Order: sequence, then structure tokens, then C-alpha cells
Amino acid sequence: MPQQWAQGEALLGFVRRDFLRRADTASVPTTLSRVEERAEQVRAVAAWLARGRGLLMVVGEPGAGKTAVLEATMPSTSVRCCARYADKGVPLGSVRTVLATLGIAQPAELRDLTARPCGPDVERRFADAGASLRAALAPHLVVLDDAHWADAASLRVLGRAVRGADRPVLAVGTRPWNAEHHPGVADLVRVAGPVGPVGPVTVTVPPLTPTGVRRMLGRLDPGRSWSDEDVAEFHRRTGGLPLLVEAVVGSGTVPDGKADLAAYVAHELAGLGQDAVRVARAVAVLGGTGSLADVAAVSDTDPADVADLLDAIAAAGLLGSGPTPRIRHPLLEELVAAHGGPGAARSAYARAARRAHATGGDADRLTGFLMCSWPLGERWATEALLDSARAARSTADARLARTLVERARAERADDTDTRSELGTIEAWTALQLEPAPAALVRVEEIIAAQERSGARDWADRTRSELVEFAMLAGDLDLARAQARALVVADDGCDDLGRHARGLRAFLGASFLAPGAEPERLSVLRGADRLLASERVDALPVLAHAAVTFATAGLDAEATGAVERLRGVRFEQHPRMLVELGLAGVALVQLERLDDAAEVFAAVGGAATLHRIDDVAANARTWAARIAGWRGDAGAARTAADELDAGRVWPVLRPVAAAAVLDAALLDGTDAELEEALAAARSELAVSAVPHGPGMADLLLGCARAEHALGRPAAAAELVARAAVAYPVGDWLAPWPLVALHVDGGPALTRRAAPVVRRWTSLARPVTGGLATSWPTPWTGVEPPSPDPAGTSFPLGIELLLLQGRTLRRAGRHGAARPVLHRSLATALAAGHHRMAAAARAELHLAGGRAGSQARPYGLTPAEQRVAVLAADGRSNRDISEVLVVSVKTVESHMTRLLAKTGRRRDDLAVVVAEIRRSSPAGHDARASGTG
Repeated sequence: MPQQWAQGEALLGFVRRDFLRRADTASVPTTLSRVEERAEQVRAVAAWLARGRGLLMVVGEPGAGKTAVLEATMPSTSVRCCARYADKGVPLGSVRTVLATLGIAQPAELRDLTARPCGPDVERRFADAGASLRAALAPHLVVLDDAHWADAASLRVLGRAVRGADRPVLAVGTRPWNAEHHPGVADLVRVAGPVGPVGPVTVTVPPLTPTGVRRMLGRLDPGRSWSDEDVAEFHRRTGGLPLLVEAVVGSGTVPDGKADLAAYVAHELAGLGQDAVRVARAVAVLGGTGSLADVAAVSDTDPADVADLLDAIAAAGLLGSGPTPRIRHPLLEELVAAHGGPGAARSAYARAARRAHATGGDADRLTGFLMCSWPLGERWATEALLDSARAARSTADARLARTLVERARAERADDTDTRSELGTIEAWTALQLEPAPAALVRVEEIIAAQERSGARDWADRTRSELVEFAMLAGDLDLARAQARALVVADDGCDDLGRHARGLRAFLGASFLAPGAEPERLSVLRGADRLLASERVDALPVLAHAAVTFATAGLDAEATGAVERLRGVRFEQHPRMLVELGLAGVALVQLERLDDAAEVFAAVGGAATLHRIDDVAANARTWAARIAGWRGDAGAARTAADELDAGRVWPVLRPVAAAAVLDAALLDGTDAELEEALAAARSELAVSAVPHGPGMADLLLGCARAEHALGRPAAAAELVARAAVAYPVGDWLAPWPLVALHVDGGPALTRRAAPVVRRWTSLARPVTGGLATSWPTPWTGVEPPSPDPAGTSFPLGIELLLLQGRTLRRAGRHGAARPVLHRSLATALAAGHHRMAAAARAELHLAGGRAGSQARPYGLTPAEQRVAVLAADGRSNRDISEVLVVSVKTVESHMTRLLAKTGRRRDDLAVVVAEIRRSSPAGHDARASGTG
């Protein structure tokens, strides 16, 4: 049993024996005797030590006794730290304090957290930092008092470190909190929340009752008799806070809250002399982290006198125990530091900062001192504050970053590079914290100042921040304009890194802008040198190029770009996963759906590895959409889970809705299709992305659903909207196909011919396969390859249905039946029940039999026997001998069955498989001797 668990069990036994309630307190340990009326709280803490796990929150107002409860209950082996007021200004300062107390080096994951600006992987980096801290704390129990002063990043990391722990890890003392008051503490509790039934334990330390005040007064001044009136007045004026009661018992005054506590501190210090006051202030400023030499330097006192002065301060009851001098309570520490006015405190903090810099002290302590001091006008002070501002930017703490920037500007920032970097960080904070109009004005001012000073690189970085903000806010016009300015600035630039940043920003901002394809293509044509390079920062540009080339029908160039990207290890580039996923989008446009599915699986795997949950969810969304195109209704339906969970980005919500709609089109009932159509139409009404291939895909899916439900007028209107939403080339050949599907009629032959010519001119598998499924007499086009593989694709089955329906409506029932039999068999083989039902209905109207088991592909029994033998590789003469018919009869059967199935002779295995699946016992051609 771990030591703290053993102590917890012992402490529970102590409480159960009710020693705290005994009149004779001589047998009670000293630490417990100081905790008046706290048996319930001590019992709760002991239970957590014995059987709890993760996080303990000890909550109380200032002076309520939470520190005493922690001191009374925590085992001697626990690691005790206290967050200071100055910690608020130091990203990860409190975590570093804990590690320094333990004597543990800072893990690489913590260094990485503050090493670069926040991006889409910032949550993953916080999770990694928490995991590394959990490993570092494995054998320890950490006590962090006054956590409300800790910096937000430290509390987030600590929350992740204790999440899911199977033992007590962190005990925290804090003031009450909510989302607005001490939000960092609220974030700690949220992040450390339960993974399962066990979560953070909260122990509230309330003020003392009048009875508790009487007991405390009796212990503190046993020789005095306290009347009921005195106790009641004491309780009313102190609010029952033990610190106030203890602090003023010997002063002869009854306090009135914190103001009178400050008077008490002033009274005690006044009796010590000015030298002792300076030493006490130095101790408070150092926060219990300074040596005697540090105290002497900060107080500007002769080191030989410091020890005697500290003895005098201790005699006044202001010092606590510990290896270094410290004020005994954080609230008293705050009041001692502030004694003498803000000027005296700032001067002390300034001396502390100079001391920390001169001795090469901890950088976090240095920044904390600087945040509370006067401006020093020193270059090293500027650099320290700038380093912390960068760290705050990395941890996405905009408020702290702004405070650090303002403080750094008050120091010596006389070089252009420093001023410009501070401006870029300020621009980011303005975009995060201010209303958009005011933020945009301020950012433009910063960019203008950077350009005037010649800091072009920093101006570009600031503009990139603005582009990212505009894209997230959905202001594509602003994003595109700012990004275009970056590209213009890079014309003729020899710095490929700057050129890559500018292109990346422009291509991202213009990705969904209507009519932007020619401009994107033109810009990429001028980036040959960058695209040909092996630079890592060229990868996002290469991904955008793949999509742009595929959209323009430049399949060879798109394929070259995609193949280079497929050789990249995605997990090595977590900050580029969104753009690397564009390789999958390009493969979709090239109709290489299997390859696209592999790319999105790789993106999703890398995102899961790095805990970038939103990227992983959207990669799964693309996988679901591809499944819908390929006819896998079950996999397509998984997009509904991502939509319901709110994990799909606005730009991909139409894609996800189209996948769900495809699933209903493939095998849903009419009621299910109506429900999916209603949800899709709702998405159309609220979508933040009115243009682009995803919107066109969803509009076409709605058109197909309307047509399947017998509403051709509504379908025609949706097809027209799709053509406007994305009037570029062929997007898996959908809208020309659906337009023909919707209209049909006598003009079908005339309208089909140019569409099929377009498809047969592309070396794309889906459209090429669809083109070969059209009989040449209908189109006047001889397909380049007779392989109709596209008919197994759901759109290919719809195309067969269209042909059969149009022939049937034209009165050509005999010609319609083989086509409809073929569509029925293909739909059944693929498991597309709705399409199969539609084919049966058309067959019935065309005078055919729709019994799928008796007549797969509409083949007669004789044709089925010929197919089975031909699939075994037999010649027509061999088949005639087996079936005892003439060779001419076999040839006639073979001609008809090839026409009905749309297969070549060497591809009849698929037909035979369907024949045997439909009637496994009825087609043993070898045993049959009749024709």
C-alpha cells in the first residue's frame, strides 16, 4: 500500500475514534489541534488519501483554514508547493515550480508546449505534456496551495496529469471559483473530470461557528474569560475566519474583515522598525523561494543583520516554518508585500528581478518579479518578457500574452525585430479578445507599422494571423484579400520559406471561393521552383496544387503531386494534417476512391496518434462519403454519428449529410429516405458554405432522393442549383448524370451523346465505366474499352435504370427488359435494395418477370447453363457436346447472354456467381443433358 494511502487509513481511524471531540486535547497531534471544527473535512481528506484517486480540491475563502487542513492531513512525504501572485504572469510557472521542488528536469513535452505557436495540435500537445507530467509524478503526492494564483497553462497540464489516475496525485487548496472568477481553476476541474465514475473530490472548508470561535479563543488565550457577547461580536466581525481570529487575539482590537487584518499587519510591522519592514517585504516578495543572501539583496540590508531581523519578524508571528524564510500565510504575505504602498512593493520586486538576473536564477521567477515591478529599462528584461509572451501564445492564453506584451513594451524595446514580434503577438491577442471591427483596425495598424519599419517578414506573419482568423470566422472575402497580398509580396522572392507561407495562406483562403480556380492555377504556375523542392513547408502547397490540377482536368499533373504526397509520413507533420488530407480530395476527383480512402485513413490515424480529435473525426467523415459512393450503406451511415456529435467542420457538413443521404438511397425505406432528405434540406438551409463541390454533392443527392420519391420537378430545381454551386468539370460525373436521370424523355439520345463523349475522354475509372454502360446505338459513341465495370458503381446502376425506364416509356418494352434485368441483378448483387425494388417495378411495367432467383440478369435457363460452362473455359463446341445441342444454338445463347449481362466471355464468373447464389441447386450444367 502506498505510504499516503497508509497514512490515510491511519488518519481515518484517528477521526473515527473521535479524538477531535475530546475535551483533553493533550493527546491530539499539534497539527490537528489547530484545526477547529474540521473533523468532517479531515475525514473527507483522509478518505481520499486512503481510497481516492486523481485530484482533491480543498476550497475556502481567504483565511478560512484550508491551508491548515492540508497541513494537518497531508503525509510528510508529500511535495508541498504554493502558487504565488507573480505566478499568474508565467506560462507553466507553477508546473515548473513543482518539478523544481521534486528535483526533476523539465520533460521534453513541456518544453514543446511553449516552443512554438499554438495550432490545430495544441490540445494534443497539452495532452502529451500532461502524460509526461503524470509519469514524472508517479511516486509522489503533490500539494499545491493557493492554486487560484497559478497560471492557466499549469492548471490545464495538471488537470491532464491527474485525469484517469488510479491513486491520489494532486491536492489543491484554492478560493471558490467559477468560469469568470479564477477560470484556470475551473479548467483544472473540467480537464481532470472523470473518465468513469470517479472524478475530482471537493472538500469545502466553511467559516467557524460561534462555538468554534470560542474554542479557538480559549486555545489562543487560555487565561482570558470570553463572554458570550465577546464571542458573538468576534464571530460577526471576523466572519468566522480562523486566520483573522488568530491574527488579532493578542492585538487587543476586534477586526473588521481584511481591512482590519491589514491594520493588524501594519501594527505588527510598525513595532519592528524600518529595517525589519524591508526584510519582511523582501520575504513576501520572494514568496518563500529566496535564501538569506537573496533576502538581504532584495531588502537592501546588510547580510549580517538579516538573521536577527528575521528572528524579530518571527517573534511577531508573521513567519512560517520551512527551509527558507516565508510569511506564514499567503494572505498575510500579500498584505506584507503591499505594506508601504505600491511604490515600495514595485521597488522590492524590481530589486528581486535584478537579483534573479544577476545570479542566473530561474527564468520563471524572473518574469514573475518583472510583472510586478517598475519598468527597468533593461534589454534582458525585455527578452525575458518576450520569451514569456511567446510561451503564452503557444499555450493559447491570449489574456496573459496581451499583459506580457504591454509590460515588455514598457521596457527597452529599441530594435525593430523585437518591436515587430511584439506587434505580431499583440495582433493575435486582439483577434482573440476584441470585437472584430476594432481588432481588424488594430491589426491593420500593426501591419502598417511593421512595413514602415522594414520588418516585412513580421508583417507577413501578422497578415497570416489575420488570414487564419478570417477563415475561422467564415469571412472568406477578407481571408482571400489578405492572402493575395501575401502572394503579391512574394513575387520574385528568393526566400522560399516566405514564398511558401504566402502561397499556403492564399490557397487556403481561396479554396472554396467561387470562381477562384483560374487564379489559383495561375499562382501555382508561378511556383514551379517551390513545388519541385523537397522542403517540408512546400507540402501544404503541393496538396493544394493536387486539388487545383485535378479540378482543372490536368490529371497527369494532379497524379504526380498526389504520388509525391503519398510518400510522406503523415504522423511526422501533425500541424499539416488538414492540408495533407487534400491529397485524398484530389484522389476523389481523380476517381481513385480506394487510394483516397487510404489517404484519409492515414490522416485519421496520424490525427488519432497526436490526439487531434477534430481532424480525426473529419477524416472519418470523408471515409464515410467514399463508402457511400462505393455503395457501402453501413459505412456511409457512420457520418451521422460525427454530425450528431458536432465534430464535423462547417465546410464538410454537406459532405457528411450527402453520405447519410446516400445510405438511405441505397437501402432505406421511403420513410427513412424522407427523414434523411429532410435533414439534408435543413443542412442546405443553414450551411455556411454555399458553394463548392461538397454543396453540389449534397444538392445532387437531394435531387436523386426527390426523383426516387416521385417528385421530378423538385429534383430538376435541385440539379440546376448544383450546376451553379460548382460548375467545374465532373465531380464524380454526378450532375450530368442526374440531369439526364431527372429529365429523360425523347431528347435523351441527343443530350446523352456529349456527356458520354466527355466521360470517354477522361482516363478516370468511374466515368469511363459509366460511359461504357451506354449502348452505342443510343449515343453514336464507340467506347474506347468494352469493359462496363462502372455499372457496379451505384451511379452506374442508376444509369441502367434510366436507360430501361426511358426505353419502356418509349414503348420499346422488349429492349427495356434486358437492361432492367441487368440493373436488377447488379443491384441485388451489390445489396442496394431500394434500387432493386425500383428495377422490379420497372420490369413489371415493361411486361417482364422480376423474380430475381428464377431469372438473374433476365437469363433463360438455357442461357444460364451456357454461361456456367463458358465460365469454366469451355469452347462453344465443348458446350454443344455437353448440352447435346448444335454449335449454332450455343452461339445464339452466348450472344443473347452477353448482351443481357453486359460482360465479356472471359468475365462471366461474376454472372455465374449470381446464378448459383440465386438458385444454388438448379444449375449444374454438367449434369444437364438438355438445351
